[in-house]
Amino acid sequence: MQPMMMKVLRCGALGVFVALVTAGHATDNLMLDPRLAPARARVEALQRKLDDYRDHPAENDFRTIWVDMPGGAQPRRIPTEEFQARIERTQAELTDAEQEVKRLERSLD
Repeated sequence: MQPMMMKVLRCGALGVFVALVTAGHATDNLMLDPRLAPARARVEALQRKLDDYRDHPAENDFRTIWVDMPGGAQPRRIPTEEFQARIERTQAELTDAEQEVKRLERSLD
């Protein structure tokens, strides 16, 4: 019998959903130790959060300025400082979470 591994399918409010997959496939290298699963789920959740911020900004995340151009002023949308800080904070959290996963993977080897 081949060893089985778990692969994270989704992480949400109801918990982490995993699927058992047969070991030995290059894409199935997400062997989840009980200590590693929450760290990987956190990375995935932070990545989705960052993608959501970028793909679906709120109306108040940008402000409009008028730039003088030949032929008249043109509107330009620029991100607010709060929006930029939120993105940077989430990126920093994601980097920390990814480093934690790497640290845990090294400790499990």
